[in-house]
Amino acid sequence: MKKTLGKKMPILSEKTALKRYKSDTNVSRDDFFHKLEGKIMSLTGYDEKIWVPVNKNGDIQPLKTYEPAHESPKTVTFEKSGALKKYTPEFGFFTPMPVAISCPGTIRALADDKNTTLPKNFSIHPARKIFSLEYQKQAQTGALDVADVLRLDNIHRIEADLIEAPPFGYLKILKNNTVKQLSNFTISEISVVKLIDELGEVTEAMNISLQTTVAEHEITVTKEEFLSKTAEIIEKNHPDCFLSTDSLPNAKENFRRVLSFKYRSRHQVQNLFSYSGWSPKNKQGNRIYLHGNLENCKSENKLPRLPQTPNIAELTQALEILKVASPEVITPLLLYQMFSFLAQPFEDAKAPVKFSMMAIGPTGSGKTSLFREIFGPFLKDGFHSLRDTTASFRAGVKNCLDNVLIVDDFLQEGSNAKIREKQERLWELIRAYSDSTFYEKWKSDTEKTRTLVRGGCVFTAEEVPDNERQSAALRSVRINFKKIDFKLLSSFQKNPAIMRNFYAQFIKYIESNYGAITSLITDYMGVLRNEIPFPDRRMADSAAALIVTSKIFTDFMETLGIWDTETSAKWSDSVSNIILSTISENEDAAKNYNPITILAMTLLDLRGEGKIYLAENIDSFIEDRNHFLGYAIENHCVMLKANALFSLVQSYARSRSLNLSCGEFQLWKKLKEEKISICNAGSNLRKTPTKIPGRPRMLCLNMTAVAEFLKVQDGISYDPSDLIF
Repeated sequence: MKKTLGKKMPILSEKTALKRYKSDTNVSRDDFFHKLEGKIMSLTGYDEKIWVPVNKNGDIQPLKTYEPAHESPKTVTFEKSGALKKYTPEFGFFTPMPVAISCPGTIRALADDKNTTLPKNFSIHPARKIFSLEYQKQAQTGALDVADVLRLDNIHRIEADLIEAPPFGYLKILKNNTVKQLSNFTISEISVVKLIDELGEVTEAMNISLQTTVAEHEITVTKEEFLSKTAEIIEKNHPDCFLSTDSLPNAKENFRRVLSFKYRSRHQVQNLFSYSGWSPKNKQGNRIYLHGNLENCKSENKLPRLPQTPNIAELTQALEILKVASPEVITPLLLYQMFSFLAQPFEDAKAPVKFSMMAIGPTGSGKTSLFREIFGPFLKDGFHSLRDTTASFRAGVKNCLDNVLIVDDFLQEGSNAKIREKQERLWELIRAYSDSTFYEKWKSDTEKTRTLVRGGCVFTAEEVPDNERQSAALRSVRINFKKIDFKLLSSFQKNPAIMRNFYAQFIKYIESNYGAITSLITDYMGVLRNEIPFPDRRMADSAAALIVTSKIFTDFMETLGIWDTETSAKWSDSVSNIILSTISENEDAAKNYNPITILAMTLLDLRGEGKIYLAENIDSFIEDRNHFLGYAIENHCVMLKANALFSLVQSYARSRSLNLSCGEFQLWKKLKEEKISICNAGSNLRKTPTKIPGRPRMLCLNMTAVAEFLKVQDGISYDPSDLIF
């Protein structure tokens, strides 16, 4: 290929220039070139000097010369085909070397001016043409000559038909000895790493460093995925990287050959952690909080980089979050997030406490908005829905280790089957975060997949779930949500770094005082467990854990100098009262009232409030069936509309935060087993007389048997005739 700079200016090497122009053998080389000024000039800044003859008019303008190591071309704007375009070295249109551009009567260097407008008819030095706009398409279609390509700096063949051109990509040599682009990125390094997960299990993986003209990336793939899925993972995670699969049908196969070649020069093995959360103990018995900004951690969850001196003004501003909602709401929630960071220290102190939280409040009360600001900091994806798959929840639980998983907006809507499905998922998650077990599944004939559960889980809901199991109620602290200060909350929404930096500083405090904090937990939990007067051990432990967390928080505030001892003491006393009151309400709500008791309380209370009516006889009932819930029959028995009654029982239990632990069918079955209802054979209900059209089945209750049951089971006495006209 003929080398030209422009249409009429051949590029000459020094040897060719001397041969062509030096006729007097007695003239020295330096004198020769000095005398040739005006006829030939040198372009420096390349690996070797390049000589360019003057044009016919002799009006060459001097080129700016410089060493490539110290300067690089600036952005150049020029017009081509009527379009205004910009070219920068970062995008690969020019290499970081001086590039001479020729046009009739003028030679200029691109680095001469910040913006240089050039005519349309220009051409770029052929040794750099592969990265110019003019020859981009030629590189993709295979119109470049191999010999010219190999003259580029740092370019070399890695195999007979593959060329590496850092950082611009890999090239494929075709059979006609031309070059085609394989990729727009190169692999600068491959290192074999051992990934340690949260369970301590080790997986060998490949850490691959990529280089493009605009950025550097890193990806990690398992050993099994290295050859088969690396290309797919690169294109999925980094859209600026591509393989030319359209123009090269066998591009992926050729890229696998590149990977195999680069693997031969891989670096030595290093250990990396694949999760965020507390590390294994070091030799001193302490732990560090792993996250993606540490060199030995590959997690996508990253704590912000903190200044050496804490920003007291910003940390003080973070405390304004306590004013966003009433203390009864915001205090337990904020402490629960901090407790999630302390879950591992609690375990190390031999005082593991595990429970979840549920915020109950109507739509629009600000539950989700507040949760986004105070829960799950640093998490790439902490929000989930009960509609998510089990696999999604498994990934979420792992992602939220030593942090808080947020399950948003539990709604009792849809078909009964859908509601039951969401209820089961809710109870399974509550159980997971109280027993540290989550959806075990078999990964082989002899081995189960384990998922480590540590930290916290919060739920939002508009109402208490129907038929809530007592065990679930005792494992979850319920917060009755009230209106929040949206104006104050908006300041945190506009600047989320406030709470992230606050929590990061709190974690740093735990790291620095890990041993002392563990000892504090041991001492305080031992005392509080004996002092807190809750019969249920789970509820007592939940209250103690939140109170201990508040103690660690006040120590943190005093260490920073934000609070003094008196302020900390006042806050601790206030928090203890709030926590004990909240847990006490939860324990009362979770009291195991028998469903039959709740049914009887519903009938008695609603009858006394005048909200339900019973007809004196069947004829009165038939006259206005919509008005009456049922009618009286002989021997203190009543016939009641079963479906309508169960709806009333559900609403009654929900309004009083009672735990109705069974569904409609199970409730009628319990009544039959206790001989409280009178039923037809093979049924839990009783058919009505033929007077009632269709003879629907109704619930026939013996109110005398109900009264006896309440007296024995709950110590409640009432006259059966109170319910009947």
